[in-house]
Amino acid sequence: VKISGMNSGDEIGELATAFEEMAGSLQRSDEQVRFLAYHDSLTGLPNRAMFKEYLDRSIAHARRNEEIIGVLFLDVDNFKNVNDTLGHHAGDALLQEVAERITDVLRGDDYIARGRVQDNPDKVLARLGGDEFIILLPDIQDSLAPGIVAQRLVEVLAKPIRLFGQECHVSASIGITVFPTDGKDSDALIKNADIAMYHAKEKGKNAYQYFENAMNVAAVERVELEGRLRRALEQGHLELFYQPQVHGVTREVVGIEALLRWRDPDDGLISPAEFIPLAESSGLILPIGEWVMQQACMQARAWQKAGYPLCKMCVNVSSVLFARQDVIAIVQAALEKSRLSPACLEIEIT
Repeated sequence: VKISGMNSGDEIGELATAFEEMAGSLQRSDEQVRFLAYHDSLTGLPNRAMFKEYLDRSIAHARRNEEIIGVLFLDVDNFKNVNDTLGHHAGDALLQEVAERITDVLRGDDYIARGRVQDNPDKVLARLGGDEFIILLPDIQDSLAPGIVAQRLVEVLAKPIRLFGQECHVSASIGITVFPTDGKDSDALIKNADIAMYHAKEKGKNAYQYFENAMNVAAVERVELEGRLRRALEQGHLELFYQPQVHGVTREVVGIEALLRWRDPDDGLISPAEFIPLAESSGLILPIGEWVMQQACMQARAWQKAGYPLCKMCVNVSSVLFARQDVIAIVQAALEKSRLSPACLEIEIT
């Protein structure tokens, strides 16, 4: 049948194309509406509504699997001064830079988590509005892990920010809550993290504060021990002890295992059970692991050159190194520097 000089096929085709374009337009509009409803327009980060959904889902997963969750409530100190002196455009640029710095810190802190499963979200950063941000750390190793992240955030946000040719100085006050000790649901965790943040401000800003005071004491002790361990690496207070590996039947020494020890000038030998987990969670295990590999290979080669029949040097390597460093390059460098045969090196993954 001809209609207005067109056959039915042409008309149906045009109608179908029109409907497809309309459907595509509606879909794009729906996606834009959903994005605006769940994201902050300035930074593109999730907003409070989306964060709460992530947190609710993470709590449900943690409750089923008996896991720990951390929530960090971050407020930018002295933000009002930037807005008042440089204007709202500078304030907006400052918030965007803060969001980028926080994102970089979170991206570099993968080792605080125990693992990931599909129905458990990764770390989430959201902007609540104004100069307030909130962070979700799901499935963390222990209750002190959020303090490690908070300390790095405090340090990175205290660095100067250049805005329109001027150098600005801000800082961050951070409140921390931990599931399940500080709240059983998302509302309680967020509220208590907010309370802890205000306590951090009252103590002078540029700091973090746990909701539970006992955690603050433990966090401070951990930061102090991390500083001491960092200095121990720099000042040569780390040592390797060498333990013979003996054949159970022949009693023949078949290898040597290198064991890391920390000899503190004041406290003497500090147990590896105390400082190895700290080294792994703080990232210090990366330079320490490289140092251990070099020292063990050089000692093995020195014994061989002195005439001792050393057939195997065993070195413990943290799984954190495999996740965050090029272990092959580290081993190759140690072997080349020491001139030790690769056949004489055995790696044990702790």
